[in-house]
Amino acid sequence: MKKKIALVVLGLSVAIVPAAFAGPQQEKMKVCSKQAKIKGLKKAERKAFMKTCLSSKNKVAADQKTVMQSGGK
Repeated sequence: MKKKIALVVLGLSVAIVPAAFAGPQQEKMKVCSKQAKIKGLKKAERKAFMKTCLSSKNKVAADQKTVMQSGGK
């Protein structure tokens, strides 16, 4: 019984921990993806936009505010 409880606790901790540590790169990816969706970009245009967006360093905070204000999901 103790082994089952330990396995359940271990399984839950492994499932929850990665989501709690979403890093700045993941946030940047979310923002860039939302912007691409708002702009209606597809295929090659989206790929080029994502490459440029993810490589920019200082625009993420300002862009994130813009995306959130425009209601992008």
